[in-house]
Amino acid sequence: MLNMPKKPLLYKKEYNAKRHYDSERKAKFACVVGESRKNKINALKSSVKNQQNVFKVQVQSNESNIRASLRVAEILAKSGRPFTDSELIKQCALVMAEEVCPDLKKKFENISLSARTCTRRTEDLGDNLCQQLREKAQQFEWFSLATDESNDVTDTAQLLIFVRGIDKNFNVYEELLHLCSLKGTTTGEDLFCNLEQALVSMQLPWEKLSNDVLKSTFYELKDLVKFYGSLPSDFDELKKFAQQFITIFGSTYLCEQTFSIVNYRKNKCASRLTDEHLRAILRIATTNMTANIQEIASQIQPQTSH
Repeated sequence: MLNMPKKPLLYKKEYNAKRHYDSERKAKFACVVGESRKNKINALKSSVKNQQNVFKVQVQSNESNIRASLRVAEILAKSGRPFTDSELIKQCALVMAEEVCPDLKKKFENISLSARTCTRRTEDLGDNLCQQLREKAQQFEWFSLATDESNDVTDTAQLLIFVRGIDKNFNVYEELLHLCSLKGTTTGEDLFCNLEQALVSMQLPWEKLSNDVLKSTFYELKDLVKFYGSLPSDFDELKKFAQQFITIFGSTYLCEQTFSIVNYRKNKCASRLTDEHLRAILRIATTNMTANIQEIASQIQPQTSH
């Protein structure tokens, strides 16, 4: 590959700047010399810096508004409240601002908390948590699955899949892997196909799936994790065996508990909740991870409050 010299490019930029000055600015500033010229240059530099600071403050303000709306959406999802409650929260925030800090009320007005915005923020949070789980799943030494199936208020079969994995440092993760809506039949083949698709989407290989036979050996998880995690490298084979049975789910209680959230959130008054939105809500409500709100906010295009 040829390395082109950088000097001609620099000269071209200098030439363009000089030509612009000679044609547009020279007549105006030619008479300014000596100390006056230095003061004028410093004043122009200061003006440019002030303009840049204005844009910087505006960007920071926009990101703060987005972070606020993300945190509100997260609270609503964890508490099982509908998206429209975000509009009520904004009304309450404006009333409190009027009484406590009226000079800051304008800042609260600029925060977008419409039901539509709350819906998008919930999707963003769910996507971020899903990506975090996908990255952690690549480090799993072993994992196991807990599944359960039940019908929601619209008589649609919902298949919940939870994953419990362990990495080489004995960090244990227990998260919602996927929520599958079974629109047609619910045969064993249908359930297996959805389970297989969930594993593929998270790039989890079958060979790392723990054997449920080891479930009977599962005992006092927390003490065992600390014990086996502290073993030296001389006990690698024992540690590999321990990683397998530590990942085994003790029961399907987690699935049953999550179905309670499904029935509470997707009720007769909110039966039009989409599968994607329900999946995001459940992921936020059941996760042990923390959504990266700063990263999400930096990727969202600011918009006018409504």
